[in-house]
Amino acid sequence: MAELVTDCPRCGAKHITLDVSAVNGNFPVQDRWQHYFEAFGICRRCQKSSIHWLQQKTDRQAGFPVGAAVQGGGPLMLPMSLDRAFTLLGFVSLKDEAGVSPPEHLPDDISLAFREGATCCVVKCWNAAAGAMFRLCIDLATKARLPPVGETDIKGHERGKLALRLRWMFANGVLPKDLEGLSQCIREDGNDGRRAVQQS
Repeated sequence: MAELVTDCPRCGAKHITLDVSAVNGNFPVQDRWQHYFEAFGICRRCQKSSIHWLQQKTDRQAGFPVGAAVQGGGPLMLPMSLDRAFTLLGFVSLKDEAGVSPPEHLPDDISLAFREGATCCVVKCWNAAAGAMFRLCIDLATKARLPPVGETDIKGHERGKLALRLRWMFANGVLPKDLEGLSQCIREDGNDGRRAVQQS
């Protein structure tokens, strides 16, 4: 039976062996060589199961021809622990429940904040976490749309404070007026979440 050495997400055992009885490889192959798998394993300490994400290593990283071995018989046929041939990307948990994807073509920093906020919604961390992340999306997006310093009448304190920045942007047509109510709600929810963290 194939093995995987990692930390058990169920009992917390560090560097424990999981017996892997099944893998799912129904994922797109990246760059025409890198395979991804979900591995179903049972912890030898607690006897509970978990599913781990695996990303194929390069032959140089692994020290042997991984690609040939994977294509020859699949991960379950490898004669060594799977962590030698694959990078562990994490385990499947509630955070992987289907959520909302960020809109296409967002800058990386805004996309990252949006994904974190969406993950917080999935795991029901509504207040502090999700609110703060979506507020951060608005903060980053509006900063990126500010005119250069000295080009308009916007003052320094209006640039720095999200509430004042939003007010100026809506008043000056930088943002469409129909987004004003929604942006204020998101900003206030984010503020409430930050206050909740500070008080805890």
